[in-house]
Amino acid sequence: MEKGKFIAIEGVDGAGKGTQIQLLKNYLQDNNLLDNFLFLKEPGGTIQGEDIRKTILKYDLDSITEVLLFYSSRNELIKNKIIPALKEGKNIVCDRYELSTFAYQIYGRQQKQNKKLIEFLQDKISLIPDKYYFFDLDVEISKQRANKRDENNTRFDNEGVTFFNRVREGYKKEIKKYNHKIIDANKSIEDINEIFLADLKPILNIKK
Repeated sequence: MEKGKFIAIEGVDGAGKGTQIQLLKNYLQDNNLLDNFLFLKEPGGTIQGEDIRKTILKYDLDSITEVLLFYSSRNELIKNKIIPALKEGKNIVCDRYELSTFAYQIYGRQQKQNKKLIEFLQDKISLIPDKYYFFDLDVEISKQRANKRDENNTRFDNEGVTFFNRVREGYKKEIKKYNHKIIDANKSIEDINEIFLADLKPILNIKK
């Protein structure tokens, strides 16, 4: 059986990740392909990971504690969900993954002293995606969109524009290390979806 592909979707809140993931699900459903996919979200995706997610989003944590919790959640996700699904031939689409840790913890929080710790944990725990997609949007616009959503704000949502500008630049710098595509999220939803699917389908060997 051919091993599945691992796709990670990244971007600051409000950049349209969720919309494009839902459109991808709709496309797969319409073409009877959805059963070949597993959609996940970080941090979380497992019972243990969801509990860790609640802790991360609720409490103001020391930067090292935060990093260790992210990787604890990620380790559970990789061991219990991602690796088994890939071995079964399923494709994984993950809403956020390791680039978020670099972008938010190192760049956003300006904790560059933790980079060696993150790289050590990455070497011990992580599985590198076959491709990263980064939906890139001006931070002012992304904040406006995020503020309009009918959701409870987390402590990350309450950070200012300067923080998210650092996060955005962190994404754009770190993503260069991996197979990736940066998509201009200022375009219309339809145009973004067309660009996204056109690039994604050959990777997943989708002919439709």
